[in-house]
Amino acid sequence: MKSLLDYIDGKEPEDDFTKELDKAVNEVRDNEKWRLEYMTLQMSYQEKYEMGVQDGIERGALESTIALVCKKLKKNKSLSQIADELEEDEAKIKIIYDIAVNENLECNTGAIYDRVMKIYNK
Repeated sequence: MKSLLDYIDGKEPEDDFTKELDKAVNEVRDNEKWRLEYMTLQMSYQEKYEMGVQDGIERGALESTIALVCKKLKKNKSLSQIADELEEDEAKIKIIYDIAVNENLECNTGAIYDRVMKIYNK
């Protein structure tokens, strides 16, 4: 076990097992097809990660807007007042406003978000 841990730590292979393992590692490392497949897979993972981050940012921004609309609704603000105060397009706020007012979701941010996303077919 010590020789395996030493090998993993970057030391030269010492016993038959680590020498065989080193040989297999070098074969894989030198295999161009496998390297290309690995790089392609890594690029795909990176792309999906970045898409997930972007989706999270967009969701957070929309949920924040929903929460602000709900706060202003509780203060009996009108649609135009809310849009003006949030410096947002009234059409964008109207979707959130209508859902919050008409669907009895009690300003549940997650539920309103889900309904907005259904409207946008996402």
